[in-house]
Amino acid sequence: MDLSVHFLAMPAIVGDLDPAASELLWINDIYGFMVTGFLVTMGTLGDRIGRWRDIRSIDPVRI
Repeated sequence: MDLSVHFLAMPAIVGDLDPAASELLWINDIYGFMVTGFLVTMGTLGDRIGRWRDIRSIDPVRI
């Protein structure tokens, strides 16, 4: 998932939470920071333990 999924979900978020403009900015920023942090963390883990060990640790049944 990337930020385009988030932007597609924004009308539903606005309809459910009815946030102010500053709160929408916070929602966008926090989601972006979370996605970026997850990508950096998974990239580092992939570099250190290898891609296949990383994938097998997530879903060992299907591999």
